[in-house]
Amino acid sequence: KQLICFLIFFYIVAPSPQTDDGICASATWNRNGLTRAGGNDHGTALNQFGNIIEGLYVDDEGAIYVADTYNERVMKWMPGDINGRIVAGGNGPGDADNQFNYVESVAVSKNGTMFICDRFNRRIQKWLKDDTKGETIIQNILCGGLKLDNQGSLYIAIDKEERVLKWPANQTVAGGNGRGNALNQL
Repeated sequence: KQLICFLIFFYIVAPSPQTDDGICASATWNRNGLTRAGGNDHGTALNQFGNIIEGLYVDDEGAIYVADTYNERVMKWMPGDINGRIVAGGNGPGDADNQFNYVESVAVSKNGTMFICDRFNRRIQKWLKDDTKGETIIQNILCGGLKLDNQGSLYIAIDKEERVLKWPANQTVAGGNGRGNALNQL
């Protein structure tokens, strides 16, 4: 749970001084960080990423999941590993159940099920733990980011629609009123 405090990737949301959520109340930054995944130039080897990585997820055991966008795969690093392993995709770009076209984000449930934003195939895939292919659970959306709550609901940022969808309820929980800066817009 402490890992949540230091992992901020592309999107930074700073709580207001009045917020006391207890998550990062005593967190400090180590200015001499360690590379836990990748760091070996660009490439396709199991200790490398392509030129673009978009999404990152850390589970309760400290395993790091990375949406390796350029290589069309999701990689997993366990603490102490020097090489990751491919846990989804890695079969070249495409629209088959074991392929991606711009994997953007990943979220992992407590039981190891992965939810993956396959952006240009306009779908969200669900990959059961240790499976070799995914199941499309939502299609015809241009997904951005994914997050899971403690109850297992998936939240999906949908680009162009300017909204956040809660699944499986299929409920818009933020935005959905056009682009803008009003309190009900994104």
